[in-house]
Amino acid sequence: TIPQVRRASVEFLAAAAAPFGATLHESRGSRASGPSDGHIRDAEACWSQALEATAMRLEDDEEKVRSAAVAALGLLVSGEDASASNDCYRFDEVEPSGPGLRLRALSAVEPRLRHDMAAIRSSAAEAVASVALRGDEAAEAMLIAMLVPGGREEEDADVRWSALRALSVVAAVGSQAAIAAALLCASGDADEQVRLPASLGRGGRA
Repeated sequence: TIPQVRRASVEFLAAAAAPFGATLHESRGSRASGPSDGHIRDAEACWSQALEATAMRLEDDEEKVRSAAVAALGLLVSGEDASASNDCYRFDEVEPSGPGLRLRALSAVEPRLRHDMAAIRSSAAEAVASVALRGDEAAEAMLIAMLVPGGREEEDADVRWSALRALSVVAAVGSQAAIAAALLCASGDADEQVRLPASLGRGGRA
């Protein structure tokens, strides 16, 4: 299929499946007034299929399709209407759908952080910021591992830049580990595009 069709399909999945995430979130509340078991099963099946298909598009050859997948993942876990902003760096401004959905989305994204193609690893780092809430320790650890020696240290400068930008959104306020990673990038990274945002605090907003 052509890239425009793949991108449109991802955007449709976000619009169609986001309400199912809201249903699953609602099911964690009072069962007396919540959705029926059958409705929950249907919502679970539709949401899971949408998550799998959307996460696969993080591996697309076209950047615009990958970017659409990043935004779609954020909508899947937020339950927000598809007409809301698709800026993956505003995920912390929407009402969360619950840690269960976000954890599952992070699990779907995480293998792409180790993909052979740098562009896909970069999109995966952006997706971490799209689905995680600020202060999510697992998401923070994934990104820090890409920036510091001893972790899954990233060799590509563009990917490190994406990871640093994502970390500025995900890291808990005052996170010493995130601050240390940003300082390391500011002082020791071989690439200016990584050192500059880190030194200016864009990558160390924690």
